Amino acid sequence: MNFMRLLLVFMLCQCVSNLHAQSWQQISDFPGNPRDDAAGFSIQDKHYCGTGRNDGFSCTRDFYRFNATLQLWEVATPLPDGENRQYATGFAHNGLGYILCGDNCSGSFLSSYWCFNPSNEQWSALPSLPAAGRAGCVHFIIGDSLYLIGGQNSTGILNEVWRYSFNTQEWQQKNNLPIPGIWRGLGFSYTGQGYISAGKMTSNTWNAETWTYDPTTDQWNLFPSLQLGERTYIGSVQKDSCLYVFGGLNPSDQMLSSFDKFNLDQWSNQSLPSFSNIPRKGCFYFAHEGDFYLTTGIDGVNRLKETWKLGDVLISKWIDEDKISIYPIPCVDELFLEVDPAIIGEFVYLMDGNGSIVLIHRIQTAKDKLSLAHLSNGHYRIVYRNHSSPIIVGY
Repeated sequence: MNFMRLLLVFMLCQCVSNLHAQSWQQISDFPGNPRDDAAGFSIQDKHYCGTGRNDGFSCTRDFYRFNATLQLWEVATPLPDGENRQYATGFAHNGLGYILCGDNCSGSFLSSYWCFNPSNEQWSALPSLPAAGRAGCVHFIIGDSLYLIGGQNSTGILNEVWRYSFNTQEWQQKNNLPIPGIWRGLGFSYTGQGYISAGKMTSNTWNAETWTYDPTTDQWNLFPSLQLGERTYIGSVQKDSCLYVFGGLNPSDQMLSSFDKFNLDQWSNQSLPSFSNIPRKGCFYFAHEGDFYLTTGIDGVNRLKETWKLGDVLISKWIDEDKISIYPIPCVDELFLEVDPAIIGEFVYLMDGNGSIVLIHRIQTAKDKLSLAHLSNGHYRIVYRNHSSPIIVGY
């Protein structure tokens, strides 16, 4: 019997990230032509991906949707004729999908704005951005407002900030960024604040900082608590108070395969399994329940149509401390759980002293157990909520 000395730190993590599969799995290919720099949006269990530059070096307007319930791709309605583009801004809001700006692969930058209604699978035109067209913008949504930031056109990388009201369908220019510009960076919002990070500021300078935006004052401030480094083409999805960040391209022209989770309450980060296939950029990223997906992209030479999935990494269910008991402490080869039946199906996991996840367990019954015999002696943490208290265990 393997008698183990464990330091089990009961980390109560609001973003319970679990790696039940712990490996990337290739699933059904994207059904359109291989492409990179596609855009899209997610509406319930349907994830729409389209536009981008295909393997014939032409911009596209076709769309396809991934049905996450059925785990298969389906044909969706393309953008109207003449609306081919790459580097567009795509997002969903209140059950509708949106595609905005981009370039047409022929030297023209677009300002057109389209709304997709899944109830009739139709596109309708919205008021275009009242400024020069642009591509590769970052964005975030706060309340009823979209903020479109930066991008690039024939004049270079931009630092403009534009607000669009979903309620009034009106555009308004806001204060410019405090940096020269941002292109292909990261944008997101949390608790009423907007954030931008990474990306390029000019053709040969990179942004390594994070900036936060307060819509009540229209002011930007440096935010040192989040550091993503110098990279473009970052992929991300946000679930509750967790931001999941994938890959990118660094100033040495290296494509990254890293995958990290950032806790936006604590501004801490955790490394998740790196992508296991050929590094790529310009992918489209989406999430469904606990699963993270990427599709299309370019490996540096070849445009792709592969779709990859990392299962059970985005679990973020809050588990109250009084709904779970863990014993015995000290433990030997098994750790027992007694839980409120309401949390059956949620996850706990063990991390070693280096922060690597070594065991993931989905709670199956109100009285459950974790088998630990395969683990080496050492210090571990069991993670299930947003608090931590050290408990030294051993013989």
